[in-house]
Amino acid sequence: MIFMNWPIPAVVGAIVLATCALSFAQSDDEAFRKCFNSAIPQQVIDGCSAIIKAATVDKEDLAAAFKDRGVAYDDLGEYELALQDFDRAIAINRDDWDVYNSRGATKTALKRYALAVEDF
Repeated sequence: MIFMNWPIPAVVGAIVLATCALSFAQSDDEAFRKCFNSAIPQQVIDGCSAIIKAATVDKEDLAAAFKDRGVAYDDLGEYELALQDFDRAIAINRDDWDVYNSRGATKTALKRYALAVEDF
């Protein structure tokens, strides 16, 4: 056995560290599932918020997390939060035209028609 010559605190520490690493990996998988695959707005918000907070993804995934969280906020009628997330997604990835469309729809819901037309 690998741990036979290790002192007990080192063995315990190694086991705890391995368990924590596995837990974080499972949390990342769960966050991705909620953010990118859920149809329930609050789950999307929770998952995307975890991804954004962790800041361990590439720029494309980070922008997508802001976009999806923005859509979820829009679905819940939290339009100002949605606009903030759409703005962040655009700042990261200006080439995702779907974000502009989503932001335009949110601005339409707020009756900011001239600004919505600019996004569309």
